Amino acid sequence: MRLQGRSNKGSWPLLWLLPVAMLLVTCAPDEPNSVKEEAPALPALPPTPGFDQDSAYAFVQKQVDFGPRVPGTPGHKACADWMVAKLRGFGATVIEQTASVTVFNGQKLPMRNIVASWNPQAKERVLLLAHYDTRPFADKDDERTGEPILGANDGGSGVGILLEIARHLALKQHGPGVDMLFTDVEDYGQPNGAMSADDNSIATWALGSQYFSKNPHVANYKARFGILLDMCGAKDARFYREAISMRYAPRHRGPHLENRFSPRSWRTFRGRDQVFRGHG
Repeated sequence: MRLQGRSNKGSWPLLWLLPVAMLLVTCAPDEPNSVKEEAPALPALPPTPGFDQDSAYAFVQKQVDFGPRVPGTPGHKACADWMVAKLRGFGATVIEQTASVTVFNGQKLPMRNIVASWNPQAKERVLLLAHYDTRPFADKDDERTGEPILGANDGGSGVGILLEIARHLALKQHGPGVDMLFTDVEDYGQPNGAMSADDNSIATWALGSQYFSKNPHVANYKARFGILLDMCGAKDARFYREAISMRYAPRHRGPHLENRFSPRSWRTFRGRDQVFRGHG
């Protein structure tokens, strides 16, 4: 804007007034009726139960001390006996499922699922699962292929976490209905199997889980929630939700919890979204 009849020198006072005026407008109080919208506060989560990581690692070490826990071997039996004794010591009602199963090569092996329950009278139940057997050959290893694995991570880590949870359940007089299922003959699947629904080799895996699905420890058993722990001891591990959980878990999560989880945590873990169709 050009001021008529003024010299450039005379316009300087007006130029200085402009920023002052803008500052006054900026600092002016809000309208009496204006209300700032505030983001709703997230509801507080319930207290988190105790968990001692050193204790969980000690449970993993104890399993490794038994050596490979391949079904049908002394180390496997000794580990299962120790687990049953610990679970009963933690106040659980323990039921063992024993059967003979046929693995991929036609060999018959003993299977021993272990079910531990707290507050068995409760109708609403939570099911926690982990397998405790170890792979009889390291077909995915570049160095010691064909040798049985110790399974500190694959087998030991999930069991170690559940045993630590069991230790704390023993300290609660009145808690929720919790069942822990320690499955057997999970990792005796066909070597280098594709583990996909389009490959028949998928049926050679998770024989203990397949048995339980057809023969639950109590009639008409149904859990409201189920959490499976497997290979959860790796450094900087990230746990992705597979396709089945992507379908069913969101409705139980609740909108108020949406911002508490990183999207990375809930990314689908492709390749682990298969169901044992026709096998329970």
